[in-house]
Amino acid sequence: MRLKGEKKIEKIFKEGKSVFVFPVKAVFLFPNEPINGANFSYGVSVSKRNFKKAVDRNRIKRQMREAVQHNQKNNLIDSKLCTAIMYLYIGKELMEYHVIETAIRKIDKKVFVLQ
Repeated sequence: MRLKGEKKIEKIFKEGKSVFVFPVKAVFLFPNEPINGANFSYGVSVSKRNFKKAVDRNRIKRQMREAVQHNQKNNLIDSKLCTAIMYLYIGKELMEYHVIETAIRKIDKKVFVLQ
């Protein structure tokens, strides 16, 4: 489920921990109760500073969402554990899908080992 709400996202950035695998950084939190009624919720973000064109930002966000959903289908994400993750694209250039997917897969493994 998508992570929405300024207060919820702000709470993740204030209280959460972070993991970085180029070109993606993840800030995550294991809250006590589900956010937005789901155990696993996530959000994606791409900096307008690095990518001026909305077309480029939207492409990267689509790729990141697809990679997260693919990991969720392959059971790399523990959906029983209450988790909120914000994925941030830190790279300054457009990357191919497999690079983004590999980074998100590594991040998910690190996050669910740290729990």
